[in-house]
Amino acid sequence: MAGTFDDQLFFSRRLGFGLKRDETIEDIREWAVSQISEVPLLDLYGPDGTSILSTLPDFAVPWTTVKEASEAWGRLTAREDELIDKADSMDPDEWDRAMEEEVNLPRADYPAWRDCLVHSLSAVNGPSPVFERFWMFWVNHFTVGANGLSQPYFGPHTRLIRDNMTGKFADLLKNAILNPAMIYYLDNFLSSGPNSQTGLDGYETINENLARELLELHTVSPAGGYTQDDVVQTAYALTGWALTSGKKNKDRALRKFEAGVVFDIRRHEPGSRTIMGKTYGKEKKGANQAPQLMADLAVHPATAHFIAWKLIRHFVADEPPAESVAHVRDVWLETGGDLVAVHTAVIDEVLARGREFQKFTTPEVWLLQMHRMIGAPISIDPGSREPSINFICEELGHGWDRCAQPNGWSDLGADWTSRELLERRLRYAYTAVNKSDRKSRQFILDCAKSMAGDDSPLSKAVAIYSSAPDRAMLLVTSPEFLRI
Repeated sequence: MAGTFDDQLFFSRRLGFGLKRDETIEDIREWAVSQISEVPLLDLYGPDGTSILSTLPDFAVPWTTVKEASEAWGRLTAREDELIDKADSMDPDEWDRAMEEEVNLPRADYPAWRDCLVHSLSAVNGPSPVFERFWMFWVNHFTVGANGLSQPYFGPHTRLIRDNMTGKFADLLKNAILNPAMIYYLDNFLSSGPNSQTGLDGYETINENLARELLELHTVSPAGGYTQDDVVQTAYALTGWALTSGKKNKDRALRKFEAGVVFDIRRHEPGSRTIMGKTYGKEKKGANQAPQLMADLAVHPATAHFIAWKLIRHFVADEPPAESVAHVRDVWLETGGDLVAVHTAVIDEVLARGREFQKFTTPEVWLLQMHRMIGAPISIDPGSREPSINFICEELGHGWDRCAQPNGWSDLGADWTSRELLERRLRYAYTAVNKSDRKSRQFILDCAKSMAGDDSPLSKAVAIYSSAPDRAMLLVTSPEFLRI
């Protein structure tokens, strides 16, 4: 699908984060589809598209794997224990400084900053904005609120999602659920079957959090017809999936495992179980139950319909057109949840129906589109007085890793149009546009004309001003930019 600048700008915003100055798209469909078949490199990209990681402090290097995060967590926890033991013998100010610089910052603040930064720079300066936009969708679908133990694992959690976006949904589902961040976030590490060794010893009991969200939010949805007994049996299937810090684990029995997620037979509810009409046996001492259940849920018609509906709601319309949902659902079922095929179907629906509907941008989409289109650099210096990108996201009401509920951030316009949230965008835009690319004056005017028309009030207002920052301010706070 070749197109005019109007088409290029519209679809690049609906499917990605807009156009940069001097960026053109010859064929919109080819441009979009070519970005989703391979997982692009996740990096700290500078404005010219090359990595700036070597110019940043050592603590800017992300923890990319569960193993890295586990080892780092172990080191930091050990240091915390050392400082606690020395508390009475150290000067209070020195102790506070050591705890902050040697434990709290590297365990929580630095990961929050760099995980949001690498995501934002990949979206704004990276080569595959369409892939990044789908990644945003899936990270939100498998929401984990980063706090406590889940903070260092949040980055690896999102990377596990990213690395499984070109395969089958079954693999994505398994890796998104059975990882430390999710196990901790939804308390499955505390869940023990009532007839398990741990349960009979009276230490802990069943926890249904992960089971309920697996069915309700991540797969079939309530429309799938599951019952409360199905939730309980799913919770039993998930018992045993817990966490270990490896050789330093306080539980001696778990020291033989590598740090991360393990199947602890002592917690697993013994026996077979039937969930939504299918029985799952006790092969591998029950370790097979949760993975087999997720493999079945991944190709269930209700899962295909529910997630197709969510994808179309995110990319096409707040009230998803039934025909678009049906198309994506059918592709899901025909391919067994092949995500490249599913994402391609979504792209085709955006190209076919996107012009019929408007979407109000979420704060995160608005923020990243603003930076990409007006050429304003994202603050990368953690020691500067400028607010960090993760703080900005939180201020806009859309924290990258701080979603309060497991159902994720809303992508409905009605949830983002309060006076307070819009005022926050305006305040940040006023700061950001002063660093906009001065060479973008004409491009900003062209964008205004494309969005609102040559003779529109927006285009006339933008044309009055000669400076790029003034033009950028009018553009990014206009109704036409707030909506796509």
